[in-house]
Amino acid sequence: MTALRQRMQDDLQLRNYAPQTIDCSLRCVAQFAQYFRTPPDRLGPEQVRQYPLSLVQETRVSWSRVMQTVCALRFFSTVTLGQPHMLASLPHPKRPTTLPTILSQAAVAALLRAPRRLKSRAMLPTSYAAGLRVSELCHLHVPDVDSARLVLRLQQGKGQQDRYGRLSPRFLPLLRQSWQRYTPRTWLCPGPDPTTPITRETVRRLCHDAGVKAGVGKPVHPHTLRHGFASHVLEAGVDGRRLQLL
Repeated sequence: MTALRQRMQDDLQLRNYAPQTIDCSLRCVAQFAQYFRTPPDRLGPEQVRQYPLSLVQETRVSWSRVMQTVCALRFFSTVTLGQPHMLASLPHPKRPTTLPTILSQAAVAALLRAPRRLKSRAMLPTSYAAGLRVSELCHLHVPDVDSARLVLRLQQGKGQQDRYGRLSPRFLPLLRQSWQRYTPRTWLCPGPDPTTPITRETVRRLCHDAGVKAGVGKPVHPHTLRHGFASHVLEAGVDGRRLQLL
């Protein structure tokens, strides 16, 4: 690791950024330097302006990726290098507004019944009934399940904040069966190595395969279940403010 990369990593850690955000920021700046084949501290405002444009016109990446790159370059220039003048030509992209894919309750029910393995049949309903983000599902610990209060303790989720999620009494017996069969010790959803949690990519693949098997006919991602949870709760007449608290 170069001294400049270590310095940026230290700057991000001192500001308590999430590990995933740190990795993403370092990767964006490294790709910025690779594009011009020059160390990033030797590049100027013109290169800072050109690179996001190349991502849009040449690489054709998503706007989320462009915004991540802009944020990483802004942090690198302002904090790590202490040269805010480099941002003079840095654009401020506007994220396009899109509508999420919403499944009907019947489609969600078919999706949740689709997996054959007990672990998957317990994992997906837990994610849906609590409106979990994929990172929150992957990092659930066994003690986070409070069956007496019917809540899930979600530790250090988005924004490094703790919150509680709803534990459905309908799916609780399924979760108990999975725990009794696989007896996880640390992670509620362990990966092939019991000492590590399941990966996001594995959850995405499970959702995709379940959607295909259920014949949903729409792209299914982990966030599809979260959107479905929010929409179905609103359709049931739950107050919007209460939904935000949930």
